[in-house]
Amino acid sequence: MIELLIVVAIIVILMMAVFYYLSPGQLIKEGQDGNRVAGIGTLSKAVSLYYSDAINNPGTLFMGTSSIIYISIPDPTATTTAGTNCAGLGFASGTLTYHCAASSTYLRTDGTGWVPINFGSSTIGSPISSLPVDPVNNATSVEYFAYTTDGVGGYQITANPAATKDLSNTASFNQGTSLALMTSFPYPYVISYTTSTYAITAPTRIAFDSHTNTVWVTNNHNSINTVTVFNDSTYTTTTHGSGNAPVGVAFDPHTNTVWETDGGNTVTIFNDSTYTTTTRWDWSGAGGVTFDPHTNAVWAGGQLGSVSVYNDSTYTTSTLAAGSDPWDVTLDPHTNTVWATSYSSGKIVIFNESTYTSSTINTTLTGSHAAFDPHTNTVWVTDGGSSTVTVFNDSTYTTTTLATGLYPSGVAFDPHTNTVWVSNPLASTVTVFNDSTYTTTTLAAGGSPGIIASDPQTNALWVLNSAYDNITVFTPNH
Repeated sequence: MIELLIVVAIIVILMMAVFYYLSPGQLIKEGQDGNRVAGIGTLSKAVSLYYSDAINNPGTLFMGTSSIIYISIPDPTATTTAGTNCAGLGFASGTLTYHCAASSTYLRTDGTGWVPINFGSSTIGSPISSLPVDPVNNATSVEYFAYTTDGVGGYQITANPAATKDLSNTASFNQGTSLALMTSFPYPYVISYTTSTYAITAPTRIAFDSHTNTVWVTNNHNSINTVTVFNDSTYTTTTHGSGNAPVGVAFDPHTNTVWETDGGNTVTIFNDSTYTTTTRWDWSGAGGVTFDPHTNAVWAGGQLGSVSVYNDSTYTTSTLAAGSDPWDVTLDPHTNTVWATSYSSGKIVIFNESTYTSSTINTTLTGSHAAFDPHTNTVWVTDGGSSTVTVFNDSTYTTTTLATGLYPSGVAFDPHTNTVWVSNPLASTVTVFNDSTYTTTTLAAGGSPGIIASDPQTNALWVLNSAYDNITVFTPNH
């Protein structure tokens, strides 16, 4: 019996070792990876043959649109052969722009498939009868093919290996004639975030400094009178003395300075590396600040019925009438205008940034902050009185009003995901809007979230909680 048990134990150990070594799950993934390499290899040869033929007849040459990444997964929401931007799969066009074909056409080789080439236009006929796709072809597991081109002959086709032993085999899963078009596999941007909270007293306004990769936060408290500078990766801080009850803050990349307005009706200008300061009188009172790279001017709003425009080098100023309490000033580089939004009167005054001529939109918006969205050329304005956010077309001034959480306050555009973030202080949440479909995601923000800012260096969103003396940083996950 003992000898039998020993033999059985040895057999079990050997079986476990063989199972571990062969790992059926890994074997399946290795088989799928083999199909992936074969698939993109076949497609690469077909594209190469098409190009070799088409260069002799340039009128037929179309490789696709540069800067777009074509995905092998069909979008079930696509209703025409034109396809979609893959939004139905959870891909958000931001740092990358995607294209997905319709379910009915994605395998076709006539230009309506997931690869936009009409292979049948070749004088030699189509080199393939059907477009190859990933054996799994799923967005959630990030297993699909991707194609992109420079539009004039260069192209790249990639796949994402699944088996552990294939992860370092980049050459086989990356084929084409221009292998730098995609520097890494194009993962979709999914709205999920990791949050971190950092203590800071009375955070009021926030600005990102692209010169030093720091985040500057004003501390609006009479007994403090400081600005806090965060390293945006390590979150280490330095604190610097500022004016009386500092409020607005903005970075000026032309002079590498940070401008801060305060309750003492002055503006303090910080060198962003040495932290030396220059102080000037602020004719508008303490409010929002924005930098205009078109005219190298700094615009400051306040509560005294005007906005101040500073030359950022000579500090000469112009004072412009803007109605009652133009609290926020927001630059719109699409129309070369600056939008001054009121805190209580509802008026929005829109200034030409060079001539200072203005037009006024009379609204009922109250407690409003604003943000410009360059993806849709719109200006988003919060309205605490009606718990909505209003989206203005920046040229026609037509509006769309969207419901949001209780008493919305801060608003910011996120270029990483083409979304607009709105804080809801009474609900302790932020509402994230897709800026095209207006679909929303609600994220817990803790405390009483207020002003929001995007950090394009880390793709994080910083949300200030003034009442709770902290900042919540949302870092996106792929």
